[in-house]
Amino acid sequence: MRNRIILLPLVLVLVAGCAKKELILEGQRFDVRTPLDQAIPDANLAEGETVAMDQPVNRDVPIRLPNQINLSSWPEKSGGVGHNPGHLALAQQLTRIWSTGIGQGNQRRHRITSEPIIAQGMIFTLDSQATVIAHSMIGAAIWQQNLTPASDRPEDASGGGLAYADGVLYATTGFGELRALDASDGGLIWTQKLGASVTAAPTVKDGRVYVVSRDNHAWALNVKTGRIEWQQQSTPADAGMDGGASPAVDGNNVILPFSSGELVSALTKNGLRIWSVAVAGSRRGQARSNIGDITSDPVVSGRRIYAANQSGRIVAIAARDGERLWTATEGSYSPVAPVDNSVFLVSDASQLVRLDARTGEVIWAVDLPLYVKEKTRKQSYTHYGPLLAGGRLIVASSDGGLRSFAPTSGELLSVVDIPSGAASQPAIVGGVLYVLSQNGQLHAFK
Repeated sequence: MRNRIILLPLVLVLVAGCAKKELILEGQRFDVRTPLDQAIPDANLAEGETVAMDQPVNRDVPIRLPNQINLSSWPEKSGGVGHNPGHLALAQQLTRIWSTGIGQGNQRRHRITSEPIIAQGMIFTLDSQATVIAHSMIGAAIWQQNLTPASDRPEDASGGGLAYADGVLYATTGFGELRALDASDGGLIWTQKLGASVTAAPTVKDGRVYVVSRDNHAWALNVKTGRIEWQQQSTPADAGMDGGASPAVDGNNVILPFSSGELVSALTKNGLRIWSVAVAGSRRGQARSNIGDITSDPVVSGRRIYAANQSGRIVAIAARDGERLWTATEGSYSPVAPVDNSVFLVSDASQLVRLDARTGEVIWAVDLPLYVKEKTRKQSYTHYGPLLAGGRLIVASSDGGLRSFAPTSGELLSVVDIPSGAASQPAIVGGVLYVLSQNGQLHAFK
C-alpha cells in the first residue's frame, strides 16, 4: 500500500509531461454573452468608424420639444422635400370623424405604397392598382383617374407615389411611368416613360421632379414638359422592397436613395455627384438581410442627413461632404424623426426606438406588436411613423392601432382603432390626422 502511494505522484508527473501543448488560435476574441451580430465588426464600416450598440437599460432623458406648427398642406411624402415635418399640431384625444373609399386595398400581389397628399383644398390618394382619387376635405370624391397604360391591366403592377406642386399632381407607377396631372380635374398634362418600375413617390422642387426607379436609375425631369434633364445610376441590386425611399432635397443638392444601398448627393441643376455613402450592414440570421435597399426616406435635419435600410443599419451623415458621423444597429422602413437631442424611429425589429442624436446610442426602445395572432411567424405587422404631433409620438400600425407614446420615456399613452389597420404613414394637416387602411379606406381623425 505504501509503495502505491509513493508511485502515484510519479505517475501523475509522467502523464502531465506526455500531454500535448495547448494550441491557442490566432484572431479576435468575442464575449460569448454578446449577440453575434453585435460582436462581429461590420466589414462595411470605414476605418476607425464605430457602431453604436444597443443599451441594456432604458433611460429617461429630458428633451425640448419645438413649438407645434399647424400645416395647411402636405404636398410631398412626409410633408415636404426634406421629409422632416417638425412638431405638428394635434389634439390629445383623437376620434375618427369620417372614412371614405380610395379604390383597391392591399392584396397578395398588390400594396398601397403612397400616403395621402394634401394640397389645394383636396386630399389625393393612390390605391394598390394605380387609381388616383381627389377627395374634398370631408371625404367626397371630386375626380378619379386610373394610371394604367392602354397596353396593360391594373393588376399587372403595383406601387407608386404622389407629389404636388403649383397646381400639378405628379404620380409614379409600377408601370414605369411618371405622369403630370392637372390637380383641379385630373386631366393629363404629360407622361414620361422611364422603362423601369417606379414605386417610390416623386419629389418636386424648383422646377424639377426627381424620381428613383427599382433598377437603380434616378432622373430629374422638367416639371412643365416632362423632359429628362439629367440622370444618375447606381450599381444593380438583386432585390428591393415594394415602395422604396423617395429623394430628398437639401438646398442645391438632391439626396438619391438606391436599392443597392448607395446614398448619393448630387447637384440639382446638373446631377453632378458630390458624394456617395453605402448604407450597409445587416442583422445576421435574417433572410431579409440579403436585401440592402434603403427603405427609410433620407431625412434632412440641419447639417445632417439620416437614412436607414430595412436590415439593421441607420447612418447619420454630414450633408456637406458625406462624412459618416455614426452608424447604429437599427433599421427602419419609415423616415426617422429628429427632435432636439434625439432621433426617433420604428425599427426593423418592430420597436419604437429613441437614439442619442450625438452618438447613435439607444436611449430607450419599446416593443410594438410583431406577429399576426393565429398566423405563421412569416406574417408580421407593419408600423408607420413616428410623427411628432401634439407633444407625443404617433405610430400607425397594420394591427389596427393608432398609438401615442411619450417622447421622454417611450411610455404608451393611448391607442385609437384604425379599421382594418394602417397601410400608410399618416399625414397631419390643420389638426386632422389622415391615414390609409389596408382595405382601401381613407380615415380622418381629429
